[in-house]
Amino acid sequence: MKFAYKEDYTNINIEEIEKMLNSDEDAYAVYIVRSHMSKEDTVAIKKKFEDIIENTKGGYRKDFVPVHQIGATQFNKTTEAFFQECLETRSSVGELIEVLECSANKKDFLLEDSFKAYFSEKNIRFRPSKFEGNTVNQFTARKWQNKDNSSLVLLPHEDFSQLNQAKKDNYEIKDVHKVIACNLCISNDHNGELVIWDFEPSLEFKKSLGIEDLGYPYPLNGTLTKAKKIEININKGDLYFINANLVHAVKEINVNCDRISLGRFIGVCGENDIVYWT
Repeated sequence: MKFAYKEDYTNINIEEIEKMLNSDEDAYAVYIVRSHMSKEDTVAIKKKFEDIIENTKGGYRKDFVPVHQIGATQFNKTTEAFFQECLETRSSVGELIEVLECSANKKDFLLEDSFKAYFSEKNIRFRPSKFEGNTVNQFTARKWQNKDNSSLVLLPHEDFSQLNQAKKDNYEIKDVHKVIACNLCISNDHNGELVIWDFEPSLEFKKSLGIEDLGYPYPLNGTLTKAKKIEININKGDLYFINANLVHAVKEINVNCDRISLGRFIGVCGENDIVYWT
């Protein structure tokens, strides 16, 4: 893996994402498609997000990360509870896509159709992950907030450890070895840069911190101070993919900043399937 990031503008090279999924030697740690979504569509989604939050409180999370959220998250819960949350929030997730005027953009939201077409030519199915006959939502939407005026709004973490719960529940994402985070920035007025370290923690290291099932949070002192890091400015409309096995974080945002993003995780599941979850 190259510990660097690559940028494209508007046009997407799915081969770069495929390399990340397959842990190829020439895969980048982060791949960004600048200005993937138009200003008009980001504004429309932001307005709908705020309307849903006002009407329903948006499933405000009070665990580790201070966010307003629309959609489900697999983090720190049983698979049964996660899929129940998917069912409860599915209609609100769908409302966020429906505000787009272009039907083609709706069908290919987060590259849904593009991925299916690209991988089908290689006899690989790109699809939502499943559990006991139920499927996940297409994404989760979050509005980030600062926590106790800390220097990071989302503390250093990786997204591989949380798959341990899937192993316990025999949820198919248990077989994923490389977690790729797919995120779409809807609003990011001030700061809120992505930070990623060239550090993929071992199980022993995770156990020493007591976070082997969460991957959150990693201390900023010690190992991370010695590791190489990249800081990347993310703008509204940017679609970006992260090697989420590496420790990464989000920098502090202005107290009045609206930082809204949509996201999901993607991973290779078996020989002929690439699945996503939230």
